[in-house]
Amino acid sequence: YLYLWTHDQCGFYAACGYHECERVTLFSPALALVGSEAVKKLEQVIAAKAKAALVASQAGPSEAVAREDSVWMRKRLLEQGAAVPMTMQHLEQACFTALPGLRHVQLSVLQIAWERQIGPCCGLAALRMARSAQRNCIPEGMLIPEQLQQWLASTQISEVAELQLPANPTVSHDASVLQEAVSRGFSSDGEVFDIHHLAELAADVCGFQAVVLVGTDDVWCRGLLQWLTSGGMAIVAYDRNDASHLPASCGGMRAHYALIIGLAMPPGDDSSRGRASSHTAGGTTQSNSEKGLEGASDSSVNNPILVCLHGLSPQPLMAPLAEMRASCEQLLAMRPSGKKAGWIV
Repeated sequence: YLYLWTHDQCGFYAACGYHECERVTLFSPALALVGSEAVKKLEQVIAAKAKAALVASQAGPSEAVAREDSVWMRKRLLEQGAAVPMTMQHLEQACFTALPGLRHVQLSVLQIAWERQIGPCCGLAALRMARSAQRNCIPEGMLIPEQLQQWLASTQISEVAELQLPANPTVSHDASVLQEAVSRGFSSDGEVFDIHHLAELAADVCGFQAVVLVGTDDVWCRGLLQWLTSGGMAIVAYDRNDASHLPASCGGMRAHYALIIGLAMPPGDDSSRGRASSHTAGGTTQSNSEKGLEGASDSSVNNPILVCLHGLSPQPLMAPLAEMRASCEQLLAMRPSGKKAGWIV
């Protein structure tokens, strides 16, 4: 993005393709422990010094320093970043770092390329990451593994499936997901708040057979685990912690999308029994890995760890299923700055 500020030329810059946005701030995950109020005071000190220096030099227009009534605007220059392949070694190390209390852990995860999101495109970045795993790997007609099809057939679909969409067989793997989201009226700058819209993009633009499921006990505790161990992927919305990106409860104020690519759990967990040491589901290769660590914990036996990727950090996210579910179920509102930016809800 290219950012600027103005207090009286909003119309001109809007005609040039700029959109109103939040003011640029120093606040970042690295400063999360300092607190937003402390960061705000630091910004005020820096702004005051810049203004004083400007006055002392008697040079430059008043717009050289952002004012309290300045309007911040930005223009998108790039749709997506370069993909970064994720190795099994990287995923294993991330798991052991996040779960130091486990004696053993078994991973069953897709090898996939990570992509940094640009702007509020966390859902679209998740779709593009999923598409990178699908590309040249999954034959036509095999986008949902047999195990999930069996689970769907054994469940009352009318009770758990809000939307089922067939895969578009004529998709172009280079098609712009962002442009399609904007043209369909789903988004203004990459934000997608309706999971049904994301499912439409998954089916029509990315070539997935997409299913939107209600978050029942059966879906979270049985269907999701079967789906992931079959080699499937899932996208989930949740509130994230600013520093760790782990699930939090903010009422929707920190809403984010993650792509779930697998599970980490003790080898003795029932949900991992019968799994081959390595197998191919729907043409996409999975790998399992076991490592040993000192210490032990029983908490994860009934609360498996979801291995996720998201667009804000290349570090894989290890989120306990119960915490992810609780965060997902409390999404109720959007932060006020989204309305100011013209986001579509």
